[in-house]
Amino acid sequence: MRTLFLSAALLLTYAANAQKNLADSARNFFSVRSDISYCSPEWQIYIDSALAIDSTVATLWQWKGMPYFKNGDYAEAFRCYDKAVRYDSVRYLPLLAFMKLIFLKDNEGAIADFLVCKQRGYGVGLMDHSYDFFLGLAYKEAREFALAEKYLGASVDKCIKQKGENWVNYNEWFYMGMICLQQGKDGQAIMYFDKCLKEYPGYPTALYHKAMALKHTGKKPEAQQLLQRASQGIDKGMRSAEDSDPYVNYPDTIHQQDIDAAMAIL
Repeated sequence: MRTLFLSAALLLTYAANAQKNLADSARNFFSVRSDISYCSPEWQIYIDSALAIDSTVATLWQWKGMPYFKNGDYAEAFRCYDKAVRYDSVRYLPLLAFMKLIFLKDNEGAIADFLVCKQRGYGVGLMDHSYDFFLGLAYKEAREFALAEKYLGASVDKCIKQKGENWVNYNEWFYMGMICLQQGKDGQAIMYFDKCLKEYPGYPTALYHKAMALKHTGKKPEAQQLLQRASQGIDKGMRSAEDSDPYVNYPDTIHQQDIDAAMAIL
């Protein structure tokens, strides 16, 4: 493990070159990050030392904030991410919007930020999804279903047009199904859940919500079978494949206790 004495020596070395190129010096100083767990105290020590060289490097603020997000200290995380956005909004406003939606459940804030990203051309998406996908998800969570369907449908349609239906991410089909399910459109919901399950067979969350749609239509035996399959999937460790899944659940994610409760009333 690197010592604080070594940290001080490195800081002096890079500080000597800071007048020439502060930003590069700060990044180079923290090049040791690959050898350090972001959960370790040394991570923040090295980050703070690098920021002492140049506090305007957006990437350093994002690195500083990441452990706070994953440990649930959202107030400190957002303080850091706000600084990252201040110094590089093109790169980090999309990430901040994502964090607001998935971690903080701030639908209104996420919608505002994602709309800015689209309007200003800050890329086209992140985390393997388009901005329209996240806008659709945020509007769904806000129960603005017409807008949810508009944006999520646009994301699906664009993918089909550019690559074909088989390239549509399973979660896009899943949330199209949830938009329908939450409006009582059980038949349409089942159709979308089937598309999701074609791409990700055995996905417990999709099986559970399809079972709820079948229950609404009076098909209780079929619903029970799907709940059993959902339970088996959880036992096998089948989960969402989203990058943030180890740290926070996407909306409508189910757990074994949800399945048990549904089975008890069928």
